[in-house]
Amino acid sequence: MGGLGYVRVDFRPFEDGNNGNRDIIENRLYQQVAIKQAWARATFEHRFRLEQRWFDKARVDDYRPGENDYSNRGRYRLQVIIPLNHESIQPGTYFVNVNNETFLNVGDDEKVFDQNRLAFAGGHQFTTDANLQLGMLWQARRSADFFRLQFYYTHNFDLRKH
Repeated sequence: MGGLGYVRVDFRPFEDGNNGNRDIIENRLYQQVAIKQAWARATFEHRFRLEQRWFDKARVDDYRPGENDYSNRGRYRLQVIIPLNHESIQPGTYFVNVNNETFLNVGDDEKVFDQNRLAFAGGHQFTTDANLQLGMLWQARRSADFFRLQFYYTHNFDLRKH
């Protein structure tokens, strides 16, 4: 399955803590391919993504319009979902979701490694289109590592039905 997308992210870098004065706006276009495989009860998904990223580094105390950066990044994610109380994912299924995603900068020989994310979550499939997950994310970056508690609600809208 292939896909195209756009993401806008407004953030303050983690390294700044609460004393930081940098707000960064990132606009990103991406292209991706996802391949699913089934083995026993588990579903494996391989996702390959290429991103074109534009940053506007707007400093709160020293804003310089036009101070933009551009970079390319490749991502690979391996995700495994294992149903616990049914043979496959269906309404009423409890499941485990484990995934690892590596981010590599393309064209930057000095900073090829960007980050790695390893996540483990437990979830419940409520309907064919909706599930809830709770888990932990370990994010390893060049500058720092940190853990985050994650809460996901996913709802798939099938626009072909309308």
